[in-house]
Amino acid sequence: MKISILLCRWNSLIKIECANITIGGLNIDPYADNPRLGRVRHLYVSKKHRRKGIATLLLKELIKAAEGNFEQLRLFAPSETASRLYESFGFSKSVGKHESHIIDIE
Repeated sequence: MKISILLCRWNSLIKIECANITIGGLNIDPYADNPRLGRVRHLYVSKKHRRKGIATLLLKELIKAAEGNFEQLRLFAPSETASRLYESFGFSKSVGKHESHIIDIE
């Protein structure tokens, strides 16, 4: 399976779509008063295409796009499966009101 990733930037938002297979976004965290805090938004892979490394590829691209723009990324993981994915990338569990995981960006 060949996957192409398209990055569309507008108002510091990055949206990635792969032919109705996956979607994900990155923007300034609307719950924080610091524009250097980013938020991974709506990372989703359709059920038919899961367990093929697509979410890993997508998350790598989102983190790469965040480098130099954000000092930390935050997100809310809706499931234990999602939590395991984020933790495999170095995200730590958070006790924040609006996020379940965070990672510092170098």
